[in-house]
Amino acid sequence: ALLRGKCMAKPDAELPRHFEYGKKIRRIYVDAEQLRDLNAGRLGIAQMDGRFLLVSAEIIDVLQQTAPEFVALRVDPNAPRSEEAVPDDLHW
Repeated sequence: ALLRGKCMAKPDAELPRHFEYGKKIRRIYVDAEQLRDLNAGRLGIAQMDGRFLLVSAEIIDVLQQTAPEFVALRVDPNAPRSEEAVPDDLHW
């Protein structure tokens, strides 16, 4: 119920954002602004019924407290970046 109507996906999003989930590399499509926000921790990815949903960080925070198994990706904005980190505007 928490995720119903909260997906921020855009049908015209063309940038793939790859992430690891369940020991596999997964992909979600976002636009440039969403990519920056996702990489900065302002957005996150939730998993529901085998689908990956782009949602706000506030929704991810609630899920981490109540149902962490549904959190697919939440970037920690305070984590130190490695020298190998991908720039915010680059996708693979």
